[in-house]
Amino acid sequence: LIERLWRRGSYNPPWIWSTIEVINTIRQNVKIPALMDTSGFGSRRGPYNCKKCNKELKHRIIDSNFDQSQIEYDCECKKEWIAEVKFSDLNKSKTPIKHLPLY
Repeated sequence: LIERLWRRGSYNPPWIWSTIEVINTIRQNVKIPALMDTSGFGSRRGPYNCKKCNKELKHRIIDSNFDQSQIEYDCECKKEWIAEVKFSDLNKSKTPIKHLPLY
């Protein structure tokens, strides 16, 4: 289903910044190990940021899986992500979806 929505332009994978937000929040509030699988990061179908930071953030997430540290990093694209998160409700459809044909 996600693949179909993605091909139609109805779904975009999350930003890597969003996954980092989840990781940091969990590690701050829950005292059990939290791991993030990075397969697909930086690809067209997986979480992505910009070409400048995709690889670096993937490596930082992998490193933080071992030591459970908060992930700190900054890039120019983070401002774009913040704006998208802030205004994302403006892009949502108000029409309830009752049925999505599978074929």
